[in-house]
Amino acid sequence: MLEERQIQAAVLTAHGKSAQTCADEVGCCRKTIERWRLLPEFRAQVLTELQDIRRKIRTTGAAVKEVRIKAIGKRLRALYKIAEKRAGKEEYGGAPWDDTGYMVRRDKMLGSGDMATLVTEYELDTGLLSQMLEHERAIARELGEERGIVDRPEDQDRPQAIAASQTTVNIALYLGREKLQEIKAAVEARNGSGENPNASGTPADGDVRTDPPGSTAP
Repeated sequence: MLEERQIQAAVLTAHGKSAQTCADEVGCCRKTIERWRLLPEFRAQVLTELQDIRRKIRTTGAAVKEVRIKAIGKRLRALYKIAEKRAGKEEYGGAPWDDTGYMVRRDKMLGSGDMATLVTEYELDTGLLSQMLEHERAIARELGEERGIVDRPEDQDRPQAIAASQTTVNIALYLGREKLQEIKAAVEARNGSGENPNASGTPADGDVRTDPPGSTAP
């Protein structure tokens, strides 16, 4: 049976401490530690300590799914705050007409010397949006809900979806639900008015000719 000092040395060994460090901690010489490490009982104690260390790693901190999701959510909320703080405020680098905070102001100098002119431009902050999307996807992955697709409402009765590119998602985020609904309504109204882009008789993509070989279409 191991003595108290030997058990302490085994714990230190399991944590990767050198023989000299173990000796200094338990109050013996390095050669004594090296001799203990040859004992089957000592080795068994080290293995037990290693198993306990591995168990703690797997059940605490970033190894726990809920802890990871909480950390990702915290970073995602910080990204949201950046957009909220910037929305409609030029002093924070936003656009005065943008209430989403997704547009960013860029001041540029055109020309040089006395002919230099300060020009203000606005552009979509794709970097911020990409990070938001990636964090949202990370949470979805942790929950086992990531699909990587956007379902169309009209396809709810049949399992069909379309892939959404990064650019498409960014545009959708910027436009917002109300604007997207307006665009959808306009498209539906146009389709309902009887307008047909293929009225010229040119087969649409995906149309299949059913004329038998050698026949002449009327």
